Amino acid sequence: FLPRLAWFPLRHGSAAVRQAIVHGQNRHPEGLFYGGAGLQEEARLLGEWLHNKLAAATSVFAIDLHTGLGAFGASTPIAEPLPGSDATSLSHRLGLHVQCETSSPATDSVRGSFGSALPRLLPQARIECVPQEIVTAPPLQVLHALREENRRHNRGDDGDHACKQTLLAAPCPADKAWRNTAIRQGCLLAYRVATAHP
Repeated sequence: FLPRLAWFPLRHGSAAVRQAIVHGQNRHPEGLFYGGAGLQEEARLLGEWLHNKLAAATSVFAIDLHTGLGAFGASTPIAEPLPGSDATSLSHRLGLHVQCETSSPATDSVRGSFGSALPRLLPQARIECVPQEIVTAPPLQVLHALREENRRHNRGDDGDHACKQTLLAAPCPADKAWRNTAIRQGCLLAYRVATAHP
């Protein structure tokens, strides 16, 4: 697997590897990043909750937290491409550097993002959304962990195997320094949003 994985970016480019990870696919149910044939229950329930709780809201600012790609522990706030919202104005208002969607490895194009669904769920409100990527592990390490767990699952081996623990640690490392940094960065962004968006 690793030799083939190393060959893929050489043949298709590293951007294609990152895009495959964040984009997902809907053709191969047993493959990695399968998004399903329809809206998943989690997304449906969240949409119903938002519609019920925020039906009267006129302005909504959402933070969409992700573990992402890049340097370990780095935080990248990203401007969701929505009408009336851009990276420059968000950076000024929040006092943080907010990147546009295509300006860094952490911001490859995503289909069906949380932010892009909000205008449909809350058509009466002005929507702003900042996905925040907090980096955990190198992308190839994460991809390898996903592939090993997926391979065992498809073979019917759902026991307590070490690959499950490896996969569990990939998006949320047990490293105390990383966790403290992630909490601090998340709280900082939430505070800046609350201050700039009363």
